[in-house]
Amino acid sequence: MPKSLNVKFSRHAKRRLKLYRIDDRDIIDEIQLWSKQHTVVSKSKFQISILAKGKYSKLKLPIRIVATVIKTEVLIITAYPLKKGRKL
Repeated sequence: MPKSLNVKFSRHAKRRLKLYRIDDRDIIDEIQLWSKQHTVVSKSKFQISILAKGKYSKLKLPIRIVATVIKTEVLIITAYPLKKGRKL
């Protein structure tokens, strides 16, 4: 992943973060952690789905993050906590 990583949130994602009381800094941290573990061709466009196992939301549940990566930009499409019955 390129050094300068621009993270943007869609309107839908901003509303979900507010609804579930998830801090946007936690989402950015997870994206940066993901980028350290994966290499990306700079001219590629693809969609990623990350399961953040840390308990970030007030609900104390893992969070699913769906994003699109375009060159050096990451667009967060949505982020939401998983169901209560979900086992990790």
